[in-house]
Amino acid sequence: MTILLNTILWALVAVLVMYAGAVAYMYLRQRALLYAPTTTQPDPAAAGVPDMRVVTLTAEDGLALNAWWLPPAAPERPVVLYCHGNAGNLADCAFKAAACREAGMGLLLFDYRGYGGNPGSPTEQGLYADARAARRFVLAQEGVVEDRLVIHGESLGSGVAAQLALEHPPAALVLEAAFVSIPAVGKRQYPWLPVHRLTRDRFETLAKIGRIRCPVFLLHGEDDDLVPVEMARALYAKASEPKRLHVYPGALHANLYDYGAGERIAAWVDEVTRRRESA
Repeated sequence: MTILLNTILWALVAVLVMYAGAVAYMYLRQRALLYAPTTTQPDPAAAGVPDMRVVTLTAEDGLALNAWWLPPAAPERPVVLYCHGNAGNLADCAFKAAACREAGMGLLLFDYRGYGGNPGSPTEQGLYADARAARRFVLAQEGVVEDRLVIHGESLGSGVAAQLALEHPPAALVLEAAFVSIPAVGKRQYPWLPVHRLTRDRFETLAKIGRIRCPVFLLHGEDDDLVPVEMARALYAKASEPKRLHVYPGALHANLYDYGAGERIAAWVDEVTRRRESA
């Protein structure tokens, strides 16, 4: 009996040690696991958008960031500041420029620190600083005013966009495949870890969205297996009016434009900005 008890005790100790090691590894490596940048600098012509001009943004801490700029077709047209998702770089969302171009809207695509050949390493606060640099650039362009500035965030970028909209309310906020927080997403991926206690870069959009003072449009795939559609519904419930939610049956996490999301967003932006101008 004593031998059996000792064996069980040592087995429990071994399990606890392995678990503690796994927790320590995940804590120390969490940013490497969270962010998945492509580090090569993209080219707009190679990405199919030769009409977009390469520009440089300057973040608060002096980092120079690569960005692509498409001016609006006319001074009175809206301008979209686009915060892209986690994996890859800005070239991966270049195809979304087509909807803006067809609507005559301006567009700024930019890469975060550590992405697309940019210096630095991504962190939550660093990405917020990069988005502020993008906003400063857009508003410095001739004819661009905040009343026609639209902030659009996709996936990870939805957390960045929500923070920027909270700090500087734009004409409208678009959240594509948005999550309520990184810990909530992480808990789905690692249910055996105390994710809520360990996570440093949290992007707590659910806690912020009710304080954002602009129209909000949420778009989500019903079959999104990375960020479940219930998160979009939770954000919509918490957001202030005016707000809109569109769920695409059959759509996944990153293919909403295959279902016409670009045209739907452009039509909504036109509706919101025209209503704002006539108010």
